[in-house]
Amino acid sequence: MSVFSAPLSRAMLLGATFVPGAAIADLAANDVWQHFKDVSALYGGALEGTTSQKGETLTVTDMRFAADLPFDAGKLAVDLGDIQLREASDGSVSLIYPSNIVLQMRYMSADGETYGGGMTVTHEGLVSKATGRRDEITFDYAASRIDMSLDIPTLPEGLESYSGSGFLSDVTGRSVHQMASGLDADASLSVGKHSFTADQSMRLEDEDGAVQVKNTSGGNSMTAQGKTSIPAGGIDLVNFAASLRSGLAVSGLAKISDYSTNQVTAQDGAVIARQHVTAESYETSMTLNASGASIEGPSEGLRIEVEMPTMGGMIFGADIASGYGKFRAPLLKDETFDAAQIKLDLNGIVLDESLWAMGDPTGILPRDPANLNLDLTGKIRHQVEWLDFANVEAATDTLTGLPVEPESLQLNTLRLSAAGAEITGEGAFTFDLTDLQSFDGMPRPEGKLTLRAKGLNALLQKLQQLGMPDDQIGSGMMMLGMFTAPDPENGEDARKTVLEVTPEGQVLNNGMRIR
Repeated sequence: MSVFSAPLSRAMLLGATFVPGAAIADLAANDVWQHFKDVSALYGGALEGTTSQKGETLTVTDMRFAADLPFDAGKLAVDLGDIQLREASDGSVSLIYPSNIVLQMRYMSADGETYGGGMTVTHEGLVSKATGRRDEITFDYAASRIDMSLDIPTLPEGLESYSGSGFLSDVTGRSVHQMASGLDADASLSVGKHSFTADQSMRLEDEDGAVQVKNTSGGNSMTAQGKTSIPAGGIDLVNFAASLRSGLAVSGLAKISDYSTNQVTAQDGAVIARQHVTAESYETSMTLNASGASIEGPSEGLRIEVEMPTMGGMIFGADIASGYGKFRAPLLKDETFDAAQIKLDLNGIVLDESLWAMGDPTGILPRDPANLNLDLTGKIRHQVEWLDFANVEAATDTLTGLPVEPESLQLNTLRLSAAGAEITGEGAFTFDLTDLQSFDGMPRPEGKLTLRAKGLNALLQKLQQLGMPDDQIGSGMMMLGMFTAPDPENGEDARKTVLEVTPEGQVLNNGMRIR
């Protein structure tokens, strides 16, 4: 959708509409049309169309976007229909779309095969306005409702069909584009109720029948903000690393209230599984730039249900009071070490009684809410430019060391509590990249990891009441005795393990050398 990158790439297709705002300078219709063409070129494609001017209205018909895909992978073409750009006396330009916006998308492979389909967008109360000047254009838009339907009947082998439909209500937004050097875009969007349903059919290897997957997701409201910077040279899909080093950057934040998703998987019409997830609130933020990539977000009031008709139609469910996840990593080859992180928090996990009843029908195990908290940070560097796709193979073939080198790893938080027991931990290690012999090709670590456990003996006794064989209980008790020590500071049923790697490469467990 780079063709209409102002209202389209930020909002959703061609559904741009106007929230009144004062023009800061006269803007011509041809300026807006040229802007669309310039942005399309930055995304690696070409936008064309037949133009005709009548009074203050520029009409563009038979708009089409085309792009050659990298590595001789074929061509992409999108027929975009018509648009009118009407100049107003206040120096603004109105964008006028047909009541039915029809897009036709085609992919043509290098050997001549063609795949694709169409999308139709209809709208209620759709208006859009551009203000500013040619090198800095603001697009304001609003609509009471936008509906879309998608049908892709011709797909590569194994994918039989894909179709989708959805709607957005109470849409308002703004996108500001600066074109002094490349593109700097700053966009915001607000949507009321919204939903999208996707229906796909495929044939998997070693499967006799077709597999159908239908997924519906949406919410009661959504807000989003995003920023995009594209360097003057555009986006190089073959050497994405060069684009990032030249200033390519993307960031975004989306918040959804009363989020829900439903997925049904069937084979030849017979339902295999149903999944249902809801959340009171759901938030996601992401960044992509020369420093790396990150994605994170909290959620509140999660509910997860899975139904397996082949298992008697039982529904397995759980509630999660709150959740949070984060992943961050550098992407580019560099001489310096950059931060990486994996963080996961799942708090207040409550399993449905139907799940407990499968293994503990008499309620021997405590039903306390479970918690899982993990926070790992470290510093790494890449010795391969992974995003220079054409040269990855040559770079790895000539590599003499590790493709990804660690400098440090720190366990900031580990907590797992469930069924009356709890395991916690913390620790930190550094790595000697000059010693790849002591640990069989891996850099030699140095540091300490401390793990603590409470309630494990009581848990083993309850498992014995549930019918776990005595030999397995005995093996568990023996392992606790061998690899842990009493931890009286944390209670009678508390154990501790301190795993240490010394500068000489010795591995100690509670002070005893095990390597």
